[in-house]
Amino acid sequence: MRFEYAALQPGESQTLTFALDDRSFAVWHDGGWQIPAGRYEILVGASSADIRLRGALDVDGVSLTAPAWQHGSWYETLQGLPTDAEFAALYGGPVQNDPPLKKGSFTMEDSIMEMKDLSPIMMQMFKGTESTIAKGFGGKADYSDPAFKMMVMSGTDAPLRAAVLSSSGAFPANLAEGMLAMANGHPLKGVKKLLKK
Repeated sequence: MRFEYAALQPGESQTLTFALDDRSFAVWHDGGWQIPAGRYEILVGASSADIRLRGALDVDGVSLTAPAWQHGSWYETLQGLPTDAEFAALYGGPVQNDPPLKKGSFTMEDSIMEMKDLSPIMMQMFKGTESTIAKGFGGKADYSDPAFKMMVMSGTDAPLRAAVLSSSGAFPANLAEGMLAMANGHPLKGVKKLLKK
């Protein structure tokens, strides 16, 4: 994907030009970058859902065959979601899954989103974040709105450590550590951390 940016006033127009070189069509295959031969569709649009211009380009290259495991998989059909088995075949090894979270073993590497169903304090934090964000969307928590959903996920699905670092002081470390202690079943320890300056 290539992008060009221009700031225009209403009614203005501007022509943007950029080149599509060999690297624009290359894929990683068998240990190196190769260009599959074929006809490529070039799309120009305001977004991926608003295509304004289409064109086709024939590109010289090599004939690449898809691996046998790919036939009929998500990576060929793009239907539904890829399975763990399909991803393992692509990755070339087993899929590693994190062990399930348990109350008492939460760390600063876990997120509010991950802990909310196992901890009332984290559920309250999630609901508070959701409510605060909803104020900017007419007071309604509307997960069908991509912008609202993205903001909630950004605010609740980062590790607590990262949330503290990116909050510019709005979410201090002692608050995060206090909530974490409470979520792990240590309310007195959590209160002490909350009161810590």
